[in-house]
Amino acid sequence: MCEEDQSAIITFQDPNAVHRVTKKHHDEKQAMKAFPFYESLGTALYDKDKPTLKLPAAFTENIDQAIWRYLCDKQEATATINKIMAENFCKVDLQHHTVQLRPLPSLLKQKDVKAKHVQQWKDTVKATFTQALSKFKSLELHVQDCAWEESENEICKAMSGEAVVVVPDKAKGALIVVGLVDEVDRLSQSLNEIMDKIARIIERAKTSKTEELHLPPSIYHVLLQDGLQAKIAGEYPELKITYNRESQNVILTGLMPEVWGANRKIIDGVSALKRKKVEVSNYVLEFLQEEDQEKLSNSLFTSQSVNAALEIDRNGVELLAVSDLALSEAKRQLEKCLVSKYIDVEDSNVLEMSGWKDLTSRLEKTYNILSRTFMVKTSGVHPNIKVTVAGNTDIVNSVQKELGGFLFQNAPVDEILQIKSNAIVKFIQEKKSAWSDIVKGGVKVSFQDGAICLSGIRVHVSDCLTLFKDLVSSTYFDTLQVLEPGAKKFFQDEEAMYVEAVKIKTACVVQLVDEMHLVNNDKTVQDMEEMVPEEFGNHGENNLHQHLAISTETQHYKWEQSTSGSERAQTKEGLTITLIKGNIQDALTEVVVNTVGDDLILDSGAVSTALLNSAGPELQELINQHATAGKVGEVIITKGCNLKSKLVFHTIAPRWSNGQGAAQKTLSEIVKKCLVLAEQQQLVSVTFPAIGTGNLGFPRDLVASLMLDKVVKFSSKMNPKHLKEVVFILHPSDVLTFKV
Repeated sequence: MCEEDQSAIITFQDPNAVHRVTKKHHDEKQAMKAFPFYESLGTALYDKDKPTLKLPAAFTENIDQAIWRYLCDKQEATATINKIMAENFCKVDLQHHTVQLRPLPSLLKQKDVKAKHVQQWKDTVKATFTQALSKFKSLELHVQDCAWEESENEICKAMSGEAVVVVPDKAKGALIVVGLVDEVDRLSQSLNEIMDKIARIIERAKTSKTEELHLPPSIYHVLLQDGLQAKIAGEYPELKITYNRESQNVILTGLMPEVWGANRKIIDGVSALKRKKVEVSNYVLEFLQEEDQEKLSNSLFTSQSVNAALEIDRNGVELLAVSDLALSEAKRQLEKCLVSKYIDVEDSNVLEMSGWKDLTSRLEKTYNILSRTFMVKTSGVHPNIKVTVAGNTDIVNSVQKELGGFLFQNAPVDEILQIKSNAIVKFIQEKKSAWSDIVKGGVKVSFQDGAICLSGIRVHVSDCLTLFKDLVSSTYFDTLQVLEPGAKKFFQDEEAMYVEAVKIKTACVVQLVDEMHLVNNDKTVQDMEEMVPEEFGNHGENNLHQHLAISTETQHYKWEQSTSGSERAQTKEGLTITLIKGNIQDALTEVVVNTVGDDLILDSGAVSTALLNSAGPELQELINQHATAGKVGEVIITKGCNLKSKLVFHTIAPRWSNGQGAAQKTLSEIVKKCLVLAEQQQLVSVTFPAIGTGNLGFPRDLVASLMLDKVVKFSSKMNPKHLKEVVFILHPSDVLTFKV
């Protein structure tokens, strides 16, 4: 009997019985078939009536929904299960967590497949599927409702990059982590620690308190740079500290002991801060008041590794720092980086010109794009109107140069070109075709006895002045004395005819003058030639006659306190020498010469004190950076700070020794050294005071002639390419020196 395929082998002794049995027989319950069995073949011969096997029915298995989600997300895991089940002639359908297991047709295509194989398929597949799923594991992490979002974010963040899947199940109130058993077991400790930490945070939040402490941004900035947060975190790692910029409050959140402790640390830090008031100009103060204090502190101090901050109010500027050293560094940095400079306005109408408005607009767009680096203010009333530029030092210097240049060049001026003969004036006046088309910019030209007068905008007047000087220099002039008896009366009677005839025939202008006018005119020329020796003394008179081409012009300078005339001379090489009355601190040249003692203290002499008061305290700091003391004869170069001059040459002059020793020679070398330095620095102009005539005791006449002699020799020997003007400026009260 064979139960596997429900068949039995029956052996008959009577062959006829076999024949009868192989025919169809039926019992009352089911059909039976009989087939001959051949022992030699080991099988029955069924012919066409061999019984067929059918595929077993598909069935379903419920699996953990979290594991099902994992299998849906992890294609590699799904492929592994499909491969294992396919080896057992099963197809797995994972469309739902109730998984369908369906037999493959290949099950019946096996060699020697039996009915028992078909009957055992379900049990085999079920066991295999269960074994495959046992390689995966899910870990449930129970979450409090109030911490669901935070817990989900923390767990997902922690599992990022791990070979697991996080399945949120709000119905269960759990986050389920699914993966291979080994992976889940490896991660379980860290996952539980995260959940414990969140639980502690929740519990902490229930008992935490919040306090606010008012702290200005400047103080908070300094404390932060000094490591405030690190200090508090080191002692209270779970305390939360934030800053509200609108209310200017530090917000502390944590357990009460932590809040109190952090509060105490902040108060102690504030109490330990160093403070210092800093004097700045009103315009720099106004510039600072309009800026964000924290941004200013960052750009001025933090960016230069100086832990300090600014506190600004309407009363002034105060520096804050954690140490005296940082306070000093911050003060130097502030004075170095911020400055205000003013420009005298000769004519307020220039400020209404479209060109002025276009220039200020262009400068704003150029320098104030990302942040505000300068401001321009106009103050005062005519005739004392000033334009002040305040802000970043480098930017202020550039802006002041452009604005000052515009104001200077566009101010209205009157220039008088003195000419030694009125005949030349008349000739140029009548030769209008030679200059009328060249005169530009609305310059008005008028003619007087012995002078050509120009009025208009300085830049155009300057061009015209050069034009007329060229015309004068190219005009030939001479005098002819007629000594024959009666000739004078003849020409006087026939003046109109002969003057016109000469003009028509030769295009020359003839002017009849009497002998007295001729004598006076010659004396005027002589006076012009002797002007400089009279003003500066007679020392070196021969050199002056050899090297100076003298002319006298009236040039108006707009000083802060007064306006005075100037006397001007020019060497053959083109170096202009100017003598003016005024204040040394108002010098407009590119460099001004100062005198200082060997102790380098600037407020000890009249000249150096005046320069210090106008330039500001930075001038003393700059010279102190050179050395603690100087040597007689030395020249120290510094910036001009708030002066109108770009540079200052600080000279250490000797004391007058009544003609004994080398004092006079040393002073002479100082003047020469200043001139050479100005040329080397490619400076156009330099201003000298009367060096040594004050506390040092040098005679005024000696200094005047010595300095002038050095300038003339410098021009002759060096023929400077850059230096074009040397100005000697004397205080209006120094009448004696000016007379010399």
